[in-house]
Amino acid sequence: MIDLLWTGIGGLSGAEFGMVCAWAADYGRKQRRSWMRRYCIGLGFLLGGALGAAITMPHPMEQQIETAGPTFQAVRARYPEVFAQMREAVRGVDKNDQMALQEKVRPMLVKLIAAHRNEMDDDSAAAIGQLMLDETEALREAKPEACVAAMDGRPIGEDLRKLEAPELRARDAAVTAQLVEQVAARPASAPSRLSDDENQRLSDHALAKLTSGDRDAIAPLMLERREPVNTREAAAWCAFQRARIGAAMDAQPGTLRRLLAG
Repeated sequence: MIDLLWTGIGGLSGAEFGMVCAWAADYGRKQRRSWMRRYCIGLGFLLGGALGAAITMPHPMEQQIETAGPTFQAVRARYPEVFAQMREAVRGVDKNDQMALQEKVRPMLVKLIAAHRNEMDDDSAAAIGQLMLDETEALREAKPEACVAAMDGRPIGEDLRKLEAPELRARDAAVTAQLVEQVAARPASAPSRLSDDENQRLSDHALAKLTSGDRDAIAPLMLERREPVNTREAAAWCAFQRARIGAAMDAQPGTLRRLLAG
């Protein structure tokens, strides 16, 4: 799933991250929130792992996708029209070219998840949140820039088989399948968006969890309203985003789902 599921959710889809530090206080509240809106986590992130775990099949690809992992089986069972599009998309693709396979299937999966992200329930949100933390922990150490891309809901441009343990990829595929099954069979009512004050509290808690070095590294990003430009800044920004997920998981029930649904 990794970068696809996150992209489908829209990169923490529209969640507005309040700037809460004294060193950012000189900037207008509206201006700061407008910039931070782009930096949301996306569920599309998760799907890259599911693809890497599932699309490892012999030719012909368009037929063997039918026997792929749990994500594709769930899509086939619940959204047959989307599955048919995926099956056609991989026709003739080299089974050994994982990046090409991901790019073929990505648009359909992203569109499917994006259309139903507001229908996830608390159990699905909790599973996704923990998976986000586990997957971005590995990315933060190995590829901080890829972690930032994932948190922004953008393709990470990496073959995730090289970055994730097989057990994590398998759990990734299972969580994605769980989400597809849940929103199809038991769609939850759309939650309310987090208020500005609630977003501010999450950012407060996240910043408090960072090391002083990470806080120093992300200060210029917030003050200058820019993206990370080096590995150190990328690692610090990834740590901040991960801390926000953790803060939402520790908050009152329903907070994480509201954060993910945007």
